Amino acid sequence: MTEKVQKGDFIYLEFVGRTYEDNKIFDLNIKKVAEEERLNKNVYDFKPLSVIVGKGFVVKGLDEDLEGKEINKEYEITLDADSAFGKRDSRLIKVFNIKEFIKQKIEPYVGQIINFEDGSYAKVLSVNGGRVRLDFNHPLAGRRIKYTYKITGIEKDPVKKVKIYLERVFGTYPTDIEYKKEKKEIILKVDTAFKDATNMIIKDLKELMKDISFRVVEKDKKKERKSKGKSKNK
Repeated sequence: MTEKVQKGDFIYLEFVGRTYEDNKIFDLNIKKVAEEERLNKNVYDFKPLSVIVGKGFVVKGLDEDLEGKEINKEYEITLDADSAFGKRDSRLIKVFNIKEFIKQKIEPYVGQIINFEDGSYAKVLSVNGGRVRLDFNHPLAGRRIKYTYKITGIEKDPVKKVKIYLERVFGTYPTDIEYKKEKKEIILKVDTAFKDATNMIIKDLKELMKDISFRVVEKDKKKERKSKGKSKNK
């Protein structure tokens, strides 16, 4: 019987995303398609995207469509704005005094994308009379899009699942992971400063990996220093 994807599965996804109206690619992770379309290959990451189904790691409509799909079978879906990057919101058009940009040695111009320290970004719509008008809407807000995609595998290894979760949620996370197969237990070894935060993370992991128990322990600093000392003396 063919295995089908369920909510909460850790999967690997190959995809091509296009705008519906003009069929232009806005994102992909398949090298062959990038070469055929003569795209700048330095912009994209050509490896399957790790996704936890139902956790919102991809746009809503695609996330929902993944459930019930088979492995290594190609699918296509068209999404309206509500199920993709949302409708355009006039409240996200904001005006700033140009002095705010001059202080940071930025000379804004129409069409420029400005990145902010909090991770947000905006497109410059106009520069006039000492005022800069910015659009904080997603570039694809209000547009229909379509995806062709293929699920290349479902991850079963507990340690790899934890690594996928940490990578997708945090980018990087300072922990060593130990798996005791006979006990079905994962031990996360962290510095003292991260212990409370890691206990919060475990609550989410327990929901996703119900057959695994989790434990957080502090790294043994003495052993760590000793091993580092030995390596230096070699």
